[in-house]
Amino acid sequence: MDKRTLLNEIYSEKFLSNWVTPHTIFTSRRKINQHVERLFFTCLKKLQKSPLSVGDVGTYYGATLFYFLSKTMSDPITYTGYDIDPAKLDCANSYRKQLITKHLQQRLSFLPHNIEKAPLPHKHDILLCVETIEHVHEVQRTLQHMFDSLQPGGFLILSTPNKRNLLKYLIPFRKNVKEHVEHDDHGKGGEDIADKLFHATIPDLDGDKHWSVMTLQEIKQALCTTGFQIHTIQRGPLIYGGTFFDNHPLLTSLANVFDEVLNFLPFTKQITFDFILLVQKPL
Repeated sequence: MDKRTLLNEIYSEKFLSNWVTPHTIFTSRRKINQHVERLFFTCLKKLQKSPLSVGDVGTYYGATLFYFLSKTMSDPITYTGYDIDPAKLDCANSYRKQLITKHLQQRLSFLPHNIEKAPLPHKHDILLCVETIEHVHEVQRTLQHMFDSLQPGGFLILSTPNKRNLLKYLIPFRKNVKEHVEHDDHGKGGEDIADKLFHATIPDLDGDKHWSVMTLQEIKQALCTTGFQIHTIQRGPLIYGGTFFDNHPLLTSLANVFDEVLNFLPFTKQITFDFILLVQKPL
């Protein structure tokens, strides 16, 4: 497969499902992304604003922004992705320059920035922080910087792992199964794609580690202390996935069925691997 074909397919679900392994990890991330997408379009309806600015904190390779841009081609929305890793931003900018028109290029940009150290250089109407807040050391300071980077009335969509997934205490299996409920296997992911596409070596940075995984109560308290108003809290996938679950399809199927049942029951937000929240900066 030539480089241009790879670039064209880098963010397609079919391509990623073949590259990101174990497969159960891909499935879990897809569920998180579907929640984020629904909340994003909810924000667009609530704001009813034109033009509109969207920022993505911890954009990685910019996949979310490329996807949302493809869904809002005719809307006057500008997108800016921020990340601390220049290697990832180089990959995102390479895709941007080669595959989208100059008109669309003007609506999408990627900038280096550490949100933990300072607010963003521009204020946005919507901020995305997908699987990023757990990578910072100072959560409260980071949330304050995001708060300061939003326009009055702006929205923040945040997703982050759950420190206290009650599934670990409910399942009647042996100890090693409970450990695998949220075990992060080191399978193939974005780094492998970058290596093949750009011959880039993505280093293992300090920011790649989870330093601040929180409980739901801790997340809510941190957001409210910052001044955010909480609109929506949604539970994500029941399990993170991994080679263990890939190798035990029956157990995985049972977990997925149980996961769907939980969506219809009250008081089940703590039984999840991940939380997705929609919060707003007051007017």
